[in-house]
Amino acid sequence: MSVTGSAGESGMTLLEVLVAVAVLSLISALSFPVLEHQRQALLIRRTALLLTADLGQARAAAMSSAFEAAVTVLPGGHAYAVGGRVRHAPDGVVFSGETLRFFPDGTEAGEGVAVVGGGLRIAIFVDPCWAA
Repeated sequence: MSVTGSAGESGMTLLEVLVAVAVLSLISALSFPVLEHQRQALLIRRTALLLTADLGQARAAAMSSAFEAAVTVLPGGHAYAVGGRVRHAPDGVVFSGETLRFFPDGTEAGEGVAVVGGGLRIAIFVDPCWAA
């Protein structure tokens, strides 16, 4: 507060405002990298959950029909195909793995797939369901 103002006046000096703005700028600059890393991790987790749901739907489709169903990671890893549609990975995220095939008896063939990006890797393995 200004010490030069008359009694009863209140306010802030320009220097006090500049210091407050500088402190807020410093706090913002320090928090943005942390927020960006958290955003990328959340994006990868969301993509892994979507892939997991698609794997479950492919298995259910195979078990409810007399046909195989497959989830195939497309070349380059930027998308995968399932049930006649293609799902693309968000920017900075790729899929690793090849093809998982599901059979009408509930069994599967293939190795797991993974969602990779931003230094994070989430591996997804399908729990084998043995035929009765």
